[in-house]
Amino acid sequence: MIKIYFAGPLFTTYQRSFIEEKAAKLREEGFEVFVPHEEFSIESEDSVGAKYEKSSEERAIEVFEKDYEGVSWANVLLVMVDGVQVDDGTASEIGIFTEQLLSDNMQEKIGIYGLSSDMRVFPNTEGGEGKALNFFTVGAIYKAGGKIYNNIDNIISELKKLE
Repeated sequence: MIKIYFAGPLFTTYQRSFIEEKAAKLREEGFEVFVPHEEFSIESEDSVGAKYEKSSEERAIEVFEKDYEGVSWANVLLVMVDGVQVDDGTASEIGIFTEQLLSDNMQEKIGIYGLSSDMRVFPNTEGGEGKALNFFTVGAIYKAGGKIYNNIDNIISELKKLE
């Protein structure tokens, strides 16, 4: 069974809805998908600046622990890499997953699949992939046997080959 951790920025309504739409499509295809913001209550835009019962430190540890658990559970990491800089949380998830994949005790890991619709990145074209992205981050994706795709359908096709 392919278990996907879907990493990407989740700070705007657009970002969350984009990830939710793609995760729904993956689930329709029979994949299990962990979406970090589904694990926590993300309030509406009206709640910006809302008070929390926990301190920032407590919330940060809670988020890290839940997301680390999700990354460890998954055998595929799907990452949003739109923009000229990968989201810092997403970059952390790439690093954690890559380290787990490369370690001897995590043999069930399959790889990392990048998703970018950003014309500045132009996935898989000479002068595109890696051109606008940090080579260290993209290098981790490559080292984990991954590749960057320009749409979710291509990723689904590749994942179906592994079933």
